[in-house]
Amino acid sequence: CGSPRSRDKSGANSDQNTDLGLRDASATDRDDLATDTHCLGLSLLNVALESGGDEISRSDELIGVIQDDICKSLLQNSRADSLSVLSLTLRAIFNIFLHFKRHLKVQLEIFFTSVHLKIAGMETASYEQREIALESLLEFCREPELMLELYENYDCDV
Repeated sequence: CGSPRSRDKSGANSDQNTDLGLRDASATDRDDLATDTHCLGLSLLNVALESGGDEISRSDELIGVIQDDICKSLLQNSRADSLSVLSLTLRAIFNIFLHFKRHLKVQLEIFFTSVHLKIAGMETASYEQREIALESLLEFCREPELMLELYENYDCDV
């Protein structure tokens, strides 16, 4: 049973707890941490877009970052298995549409075809993934001027 030194207050052997709870995380824990990190970043992006999107859209430098880096990351995130990441990604795409639609015609077309419609029509997508994609499309359709803007930006733009 060991000496008093080899036991902690709970009676467990201290040899088993010498790492102070800082053991190497399992693969599942690392995946959970990566998902949580993605969700945190996407949540922060959504807060920034929702609260300051109009101001951000006045900055050519920030528009460039959104056109290149943010849109690329959102497209990559849309392929994640996590429903939370997918939901937050689609929310960010919607927020970008609200504030940057005039600057991101090509990117928004790619989001509609390569994210929303692709997920909604994929046989391999889960029911939940399809539901999230369709709910996001419904959110777009609730925008009063969406159809007019789609017509102007994609059908009339030569």
